Amino acid sequence: MMNRIVCLFIIIICLAQHANAFSLDKGDLLTFFCLGTGVGLLYTFDSEIQKFVLDNQNRFLDDISPYLEKLGDGWVDLGICGILYLNGCISKDDDLKETGILGGKAFLISSCLTRGLKQLVGRARPGEGKGSNYFIGSHLSLSGKYESFPSGHATAAFAVATVLAERCDNSWVDTFIYTLATLASLQRVYDNAHWASDVLFGAAIGIITARLVVDNEDISIRHSKGTYILMLTKHF
Repeated sequence: MMNRIVCLFIIIICLAQHANAFSLDKGDLLTFFCLGTGVGLLYTFDSEIQKFVLDNQNRFLDDISPYLEKLGDGWVDLGICGILYLNGCISKDDDLKETGILGGKAFLISSCLTRGLKQLVGRARPGEGKGSNYFIGSHLSLSGKYESFPSGHATAAFAVATVLAERCDNSWVDTFIYTLATLASLQRVYDNAHWASDVLFGAAIGIITARLVVDNEDISIRHSKGTYILMLTKHF
């Protein structure tokens, strides 16, 4: 089941690239390849990883876990994008407005992909006690019991974090943003809500979607500028 899912995702990306729907550079492809390989490896050791995490829980992590979970909450991440957009409107900062729009777009697209996969795959959550290889396949239930793969929190956190990092030139800020997204994602494993491979695949969806959205926007802007310059040249 997991191998089919990874292959399906690779095919979708390749078709999108072939159709010129998005622009993928070598860095994007390498990132996607590494993440896909990592998902396959983690899937093999999901049960062992889950047991290790549960055996090493402590009071400090229990206390901060609810706060980390909020970082991957869809409403929180979408709210961050909204705040950036409003601040851009108030301060008349077009870059800030664009960042908010791109963040919201990446969030919505990646979340739709994740939601669709959850319904298609039907993987049991760790807390159900059915093991890491239990899948019910396509279903319409919204109970959440069989919506472990992929992690929606990881998808949302990394989709927004990647847009912010791509739009920011400060490496320290990028590191801080990605650290928060990582902690929010790992919390889902700690809380026994997801398997490790769920989280990594969710993060992969968020990262790749965000990069495609940002890169595609950059191409559109360059094309618009090129068209405008050409019109001016012809006019004069």
